[in-house]
Amino acid sequence: MIFGLLKNDMINKKKNDIFIFFILILYISCENNMKNIQSLVNKNPSKEEAKDITIYFSFAGKPKSIIKSPFMIRNNENNIQKTEFLNQVNIDFYKDSVNIESRLSAKYGYFIENDNTVYFKDSVICFNLLGDTLWTNELSWDSKTERFFSNQPIKLKQTLPKSTIYSLGFESDKNLTKIIFHNVQNNSFLILHDSLNSQ
Repeated sequence: MIFGLLKNDMINKKKNDIFIFFILILYISCENNMKNIQSLVNKNPSKEEAKDITIYFSFAGKPKSIIKSPFMIRNNENNIQKTEFLNQVNIDFYKDSVNIESRLSAKYGYFIENDNTVYFKDSVICFNLLGDTLWTNELSWDSKTERFFSNQPIKLKQTLPKSTIYSLGFESDKNLTKIIFHNVQNNSFLILHDSLNSQ
């Protein structure tokens, strides 16, 4: 009888030891995961990343523009929040709530919160629905005045009147129709309709 009690006590002790062993392993593995999580959080708490993003900008409930990018980073350093679009950025500018007025694409773009300007760099192309197309390496968009501007070399092809303009800087509305060119280059041309021959 004493032998039977000792045997049952030993079995219960082994069960308790195994249970404690599994609890210990569970605690250690949770502890390691928590340490990993904490190190990731502390690595750069002011940096956020997102993939395949779409950002809607609207005014009084009407869309003004839509930005799409495969990769976005938002940094908050010294209380300045900067949002960057990497690998590609595409933006549609709306005339009203339904109709797109112009489109822009670039390899890189960024904006700073509480600043009205969005900056685009590297292979910037902007075109309107008429087919007028602008090429440059740097372009800025002032969302408050709804105007593009650049002090870099630009090339603009227009359909009506047919023209190709090269200049060192320009300003324009978002439809590329009201344009001010700065320092127009010699290789620019404009083809005007001959009113005498049309009669």
